[in-house]
Amino acid sequence: MEFGLGDHNFRSLSASPAIIHNRLFMDYSGFIPLDPSAKRPDGEETCVVTLGHDIWVGCHCLFPKDVTIGHGAVIGAGSIITHDVPPFAIVAGAGGGEMSRGIIKGYRFPDEVISDLLEIGWWDYDLPKMIASGIKVPIHNIKDFISFMRNEEREHLIPLPEAWYYLNILNSNAVQVYRVDPKQTFMGSIIAPAKIAIMDDPELAQRQAQLQAASKAQAEAEAKAAAQAAAAQAQSQAQAAAQEKARIQAQAMMLIQHQAN
Repeated sequence: MEFGLGDHNFRSLSASPAIIHNRLFMDYSGFIPLDPSAKRPDGEETCVVTLGHDIWVGCHCLFPKDVTIGHGAVIGAGSIITHDVPPFAIVAGAGGGEMSRGIIKGYRFPDEVISDLLEIGWWDYDLPKMIASGIKVPIHNIKDFISFMRNEEREHLIPLPEAWYYLNILNSNAVQVYRVDPKQTFMGSIIAPAKIAIMDDPELAQRQAQLQAASKAQAEAEAKAAAQAAAAQAQSQAQAAAQEKARIQAQAMMLIQHQAN
């Protein structure tokens, strides 16, 4: 799937960004600052896709416009989403017009159930931790689940922690971890832009440094062990070669003595 695709104004002189903000071509023509008319409301250079909770997106989907995907929505594989998708809608296809009506195949639940789920906001609670602690959460019967969430003792409903973390994968061997404000990400309203607010966290920075140091120490220890193993193997091979040489020499001496006799 592809999110945050770039905007191309087909009603301008050219649909290419080379004449409005040539960051990709500056080595050839020189730098052109971003045309003010091409700036988006919050300064982004690509579209903003806001994802609700508990959505499912199939493979090879494209999101070329500013859209909001409502909580619980299901996006079929290969879809091109150019309009907002209502909560708990099942969509597949391309376009569909306002609120993607033309590609809505159905809804996961009846209207009253959807309304109840949106009101409860179960995604604000740590259901896996509740289930692991032995609480019988009726996840397979939606109406029973709604009743459970409304009637269960408040102390049994474990809220999600306030502190969330953003994992930035650098490569196959390194990641960066940042503390984020949940109110400005997926914990906010579905109509709010999904922006990640990265904040300083000394404890995480210290922990990251410790992990890097431990990783370095482990790599050095593994390299040392490999060198020792290689040296031991070389010594073993040398001893085996010496023994073989001695054996051949002994056989030669025996042959000489035999011939002499």
